[in-house]
Amino acid sequence: MKVIQTENECVLGYNRSSDQERLGIFANFSEQEQPVSARVLQQNNLSHKQCLFGEGKINSQGDLVIEPLGFVIFG
Repeated sequence: MKVIQTENECVLGYNRSSDQERLGIFANFSEQEQPVSARVLQQNNLSHKQCLFGEGKINSQGDLVIEPLGFVIFG
């Protein structure tokens, strides 16, 4: 497991890896929508990954926006 520096104090991010798969997980601990910049996604090779589960969307700038108290899993 490796922590991802999300540059947002309300969002915890980490990578989880196995032999077959690498997942990126982001959790919003706020009661408001929270962004994770496109740069953070790119630096962690997640910008091209599919969202497997969660409440989030990519905005027009390429930032991930996570719903209040929600999380997303990329893989």
